[in-house]
Amino acid sequence: MPVTAGLFALGALGAVALPPGNGFVGEWLLLQSLIHGLEVPGVTVAIVLPLAVALVALSAGIAAAVFVKALGVGFFARPRGEGAARAQESPPLMLAGMGLLAVACGGLALVPGLLAPVSTGRSPPPDPASPRP
Repeated sequence: MPVTAGLFALGALGAVALPPGNGFVGEWLLLQSLIHGLEVPGVTVAIVLPLAVALVALSAGIAAAVFVKALGVGFFARPRGEGAARAQESPPLMLAGMGLLAVACGGLALVPGLLAPVSTGRSPPPDPASPRP
């Protein structure tokens, strides 16, 4: 099942938020906002934000360990039963669906600005001259 394993690996790369994956963009923006939030004065902020950065990093490390194990056990280990020993590549239609999602993950990893208009869409600030309802 080499094609399925490769597509799973691409999806896992995006899920664990490592630099070539699409999940990295969101995690990078989250970490940047937490780090730049340290400029806000206050003891609570000075304590909570570094802890949040550490938790985000810890969750990324745990996710990487989980997906490495899933890839290794699911695709690279010896089969544990007869059913696993007889495993075959997925049908072409399923591979096409996985391939389409892998292309989307790759596209968002390479050009994350494609979704910027959607993710930064905000309503305009209220006009102070307009009457209140």
